[in-house]
Amino acid sequence: MGDPRLFSVLQLEESIKLVKEQLESLGTQHRDYAYLLSELSDLWLCKSRKTMQVYDNDQAIECGRQAVDAMLSTEPDPAYILGRLESLLFEKFIATGNKNDFEEAYKLIGQALKASKSHSVQWIGIQYDFNVLHLRNFKHFRNVRALDEVIESSRILVDLRNEGKSDLSMALICHIYSEALCEKAKVKGSVDELREGIAESYRALDACKSSDSEYPIIMCSLPVKVLYHYQSTQLLDILKEVMRLSQHALDTVPQDNRHRPLILLNHGLFLFHFSERVRNSDPTLSLSYLDQAITKAIEAILNTASDWNRYNLVQLLDNLSAWLGLKIKLTGDILSGQDSVEIAERALQHMPVEYQERPTVLNNLACTLDTLFEALQHTDHDKALEYLKRGIQVATSAVSESDEANSRYAERMLNLAAMHVKLCRKTADRDEFQKAKVLWLSASSCNSALPVVRVSASLKAGQSCFDVGDFETSYNMLSSAVQLLSRISPRWVPPADQQHLLSQGSGIAGLAAAAALQMERVPYEALRSLEMGRCVMSGLTMNVKDDVSELREAHPDLYKRYDSLRLSFSRGPNIADAHYLNQEKILSQVNDDLTA
Repeated sequence: MGDPRLFSVLQLEESIKLVKEQLESLGTQHRDYAYLLSELSDLWLCKSRKTMQVYDNDQAIECGRQAVDAMLSTEPDPAYILGRLESLLFEKFIATGNKNDFEEAYKLIGQALKASKSHSVQWIGIQYDFNVLHLRNFKHFRNVRALDEVIESSRILVDLRNEGKSDLSMALICHIYSEALCEKAKVKGSVDELREGIAESYRALDACKSSDSEYPIIMCSLPVKVLYHYQSTQLLDILKEVMRLSQHALDTVPQDNRHRPLILLNHGLFLFHFSERVRNSDPTLSLSYLDQAITKAIEAILNTASDWNRYNLVQLLDNLSAWLGLKIKLTGDILSGQDSVEIAERALQHMPVEYQERPTVLNNLACTLDTLFEALQHTDHDKALEYLKRGIQVATSAVSESDEANSRYAERMLNLAAMHVKLCRKTADRDEFQKAKVLWLSASSCNSALPVVRVSASLKAGQSCFDVGDFETSYNMLSSAVQLLSRISPRWVPPADQQHLLSQGSGIAGLAAAAALQMERVPYEALRSLEMGRCVMSGLTMNVKDDVSELREAHPDLYKRYDSLRLSFSRGPNIADAHYLNQEKILSQVNDDLTA
């Protein structure tokens, strides 16, 4: 029959008709019936790629399902038929974001793996595809166990490749292995494991040529992984290596390659990080880097194909919107802010229903609308108020659609609370302030939030409760904030956050002491709050690594537990996993061991 990918639409329609006639003549009990249905599915798929019609793609999936249902117990190659349907469903999931399609694909590939001979060429190919799905399972649904599956099976694939039992690309194996290692390192907050993942990515790059099909994929991901390393260390040399890799990708990946838009977007992201690094020291240079990042994002949009991955398109639009929104903050450029709003709304239109980063896009849009309010409130009151009210609507959606275990959940509540306060000041509507107060109280007790965010929320909540005479709630909020401050390791708090904590810390302790006295507590409790606040401020002001060298020498295991937990607690969670929520409790147990 020839390669159907090379057929015209008319030839495909004739081939579909021919296969249907063969199926009718064979009957459902024929040993080739399921295989022919799978071939029919391929023909519909090839047609759908030429016509871009949803109906044709749906027919491909339906025939694939019929093929799976029609398999006999004596089917010679069930893994092939199962794998073909899995590929169709996974491709549809990428296009639509439908979780049901992913779950069906995930189940099918597991069955295909079991149906193939262990360590055979077919098994190796299916295992690699399964690893790709495992990574998607983590990235879209935050299934951390999926990463362990990828890491374990990738090691097996590497061994089989080294033993000459597989012809699967070593570059692809190392790439997927690296992806899993880096994601796992981010979950654990481990710089050492991140370096291991980056090393695997360099190994993948060494294993391929610039003309290989996997080369653009690796050049898309390697600079991003090195950027994670920069974010963990803030070392300028690492950021320069990121830019070197990114520029090399721009120079070597062809203009018409499907991965080119993502490479352009990533380059813009790296320029943005340079902009952030020099914002305080050289505002002019910072703005120049930001403009270059915006230019790269626009170039990426112009290079996208009509059928480009929708998730990538949303990511591109969201980044461009956020950078334009930042530009209005830095320059007061109203047009940039309006462009940012328009692009963010376009991103929301393209966004699959179950897109996990939707609350982030909504929050970015809300922040831009808030900035437009700030820029216009003294020159165009009505327009400014319109932006603020729209911002509150969007920010409310960002909060309501967020997972409460997400580390940004409390931050989004604070953004919304700040906008309610602004509306209260503009309209004198006290209900708006009460809405802000409820949000502060919720954010202050959010276990998934970064410590700095919880401290800010506790201060706002404590102040608002103190002002209305609710001294008990105020004292509880503020005392919790002081205790939280005492658990933060200064070396893992960014300088800007340290300054923020220093500016608020003494006020928190003083207000807590005042609330204690208003409640007619014994003076000791007020004094204790003040003294604890003073000690915390001293620790933050010193901003040096605690001297735990003696502990490291005397009790190395205990030192590792203490240092790892303190690091994790200070930096906050990378994803919403239940493990982080227990960190404060575990750290308390380790502190007890230290004093035992």
